[in-house]
Amino acid sequence: MAALSSEERSELGKKAAQKRWIMEQENPAKKVLCGSFERPLVIGEIKIPCFVLEDESRIITLEGMKSALGIGAAAGPSARLAEFISAIQLNSAAAVAVAAKLRNPIRFRADGGTKVELAYQSSLLVDLCESILDARLQGQLTDRFLPLATRAELLVRGYARVGLDALIDEATGFQKFRSRTALIELLQKYISDRLLEWTKTFPDEFYTEMFRLKGWDFANLKAGDRKPSIVGRYTRNIVYERMAVPVIHQLEKLNPSGGTGTRKSKHHQFLTREIGHPELKSHIDKVTMLMQLSESWEDFRSKLRKVMPKRWEQFQFNDLLPDPPDAPPTYSDDGLD
Repeated sequence: MAALSSEERSELGKKAAQKRWIMEQENPAKKVLCGSFERPLVIGEIKIPCFVLEDESRIITLEGMKSALGIGAAAGPSARLAEFISAIQLNSAAAVAVAAKLRNPIRFRADGGTKVELAYQSSLLVDLCESILDARLQGQLTDRFLPLATRAELLVRGYARVGLDALIDEATGFQKFRSRTALIELLQKYISDRLLEWTKTFPDEFYTEMFRLKGWDFANLKAGDRKPSIVGRYTRNIVYERMAVPVIHQLEKLNPSGGTGTRKSKHHQFLTREIGHPELKSHIDKVTMLMQLSESWEDFRSKLRKVMPKRWEQFQFNDLLPDPPDAPPTYSDDGLD
C-alpha cells in the first residue's frame, strides 16, 4: 500500500467498499438479541464469546471457536480455519460437512457497533469436537494435532449437546428475556386491552360457602350492603393468586386500589372473553366445590394449600413484566385468618 499513489489507494478503497456493499445486500449482517463480548460463555478456563440472534439462534464467534479449540491467530479468517481443520485429515462425510460450514460463517453486529463480526451456529462446535475425537479414535491424528483432541475432550466434558444452548442463554442473559417474552405473550391472551362490561362472575354459592366456613351470616346481608373488606383479601388469595397464570400482578396495575382501598372496576372486567374469563370461572367453580367439601375454615385452608398451591410466590415479576406495578401487599399466614 505504501508503494501506491493516493489515487491508486483511493481506487482500492472504493472497490473494497463496493465489495462490502454487495456482500451486505446478498448476506446482510444479522442483529443480536442478547449477548455481549463482556459476557462470554466460560467452560473451565476457556472463554467463548457467544450471542443470541434476533431469530433466537445461538452463535459462537469465529474467535470464540478458535479460542475454544486452542487454535492461535495463525489460523486466520474463517476460510483458513476450514483449511486448518481439513489438514487434520478428517475423511468422514461428517467432517467434510463441518469444514464446509466453517467456510460459510454468519455475519452479525454486536454491542451496538457497526463492525461486522463472524460467527457459527453453536451446534457446529459440538460437531467439530466430535469429528476431532472420532479422528483420534481412528488413528488419523498426527502428534501435532493431538493437543487439539485433548481440548475437544475438555469441551465435551464441559457441556452436553442439549445443554449448550442453555449455557449460552445464561451467559447472554437471553434466559430472562425469553421468560419475559413468553410471560407477556401469555398474559396478552388472558388480559384484555379494554375494559369489559360488568357481568356477574362470582356466584352466590362462592360467598355463601365462604361465610358458612367463617361463621358469618350471609342470609341477612341486605341487597346493596358491602361485604366485609376482608372478603376482598380472601378472594385475591384463594382465586386470583392461585390461577395457573399470574394475572393478579397485571390486574393490580390496570385496576389499582384507591386511597380508601376500593377499586374503580372489578378485576374480572379486565380479562379476555375468550380465555381469561372462562379460566377465572372454572377456577371459581373449583374453589367453591372445595369449600363445599370442607367442614371448617381450617379444613378448607388445608385442602386449598394442597390442591391449589400458589405457583408464583418466588417469581421475580419486577424483572419480567413491562411497566411492573408496585409490589402487591403481602399478608401473613397466606392472608387466610
